[in-house]
Amino acid sequence: MTDGLAEIRKTIELRAPLGRAFEVWTGHVGRWWPLAQHSVSRADATGCFIEPCVGGRLYETSRTGEEHLWGTVAVWEPPRRLAHSWHPLIDLSERTMVLVMFTPLAPVRTRLSLTHSGWQPGQEERRTRYHAGWDGLLRN
Repeated sequence: MTDGLAEIRKTIELRAPLGRAFEVWTGHVGRWWPLAQHSVSRADATGCFIEPCVGGRLYETSRTGEEHLWGTVAVWEPPRRLAHSWHPLIDLSERTMVLVMFTPLAPVRTRLSLTHSGWQPGQEERRTRYHAGWDGLLRN
């Protein structure tokens, strides 16, 4: 039993082979992440990147050359699994964890399963926003 809040779980099916799905999620995050709405720099954000290794950074860049750390890679197992801490705009003590798993279903179909965990009492409102936010992100 845990004292934390329930984790967020989301699953979608992608029309892409396993390797391509992992590559797009990890190597091209700046293309699909809605930076203008969900970033530290908002309209000044220019990119988002994941450094492909355990200990690598998940971060955004801005027009002014600033880098804003969003998290740190904890698991890097291409093309099946990625996990990283998540703490954009919050204190490290309030960080959560995001696990993304990729499962092949057919030659050009892959299931993406996302689990956002580590929610603590007092983070209910933030958790509710992320629950809806992941739905919107994955739908697009």
